[in-house]
Amino acid sequence: MEVFGLLVQLMRILDAFSFYRKFRTSPIQEREVRPVGATRSVPYQARLVTATNRDLRREARENRFRPDLLFRLNGLTLELPALRDRKAEIPTLVAHFLQKLASRYSSRVNRVSDEALQALLRHDWPGNIRELENCGLTPDFLDT
Repeated sequence: MEVFGLLVQLMRILDAFSFYRKFRTSPIQEREVRPVGATRSVPYQARLVTATNRDLRREARENRFRPDLLFRLNGLTLELPALRDRKAEIPTLVAHFLQKLASRYSSRVNRVSDEALQALLRHDWPGNIRELENCGLTPDFLDT
């Protein structure tokens, strides 16, 4: 038996550090797992995608993240600036989220009001794009 095509996504990996402190890293490196109750390991092919909003290298140096886990996870690093540092993208993102809302609810939402857009541009967005998407685009924000 061999498992193919898995995609495992671990979001906010540093926040779950207490779990990963006890996590065996050999399945990542060896690409084999032993199912519960099995007597042999089973090979797998999977992609492991992790995400965090912190610098894992610094966290590992300061002993807040396991260096061995960092080295096993560190394949390709994409650094995306915070939304507060790329506010020029907010109107495009808002248009995208409105389009999603319109198709989900079969509505004719076209855009947010100019005042609402200015309020969105002034916000610091500590929750980044997720916060923007879920900010509560209510009827008083929308210009239908």
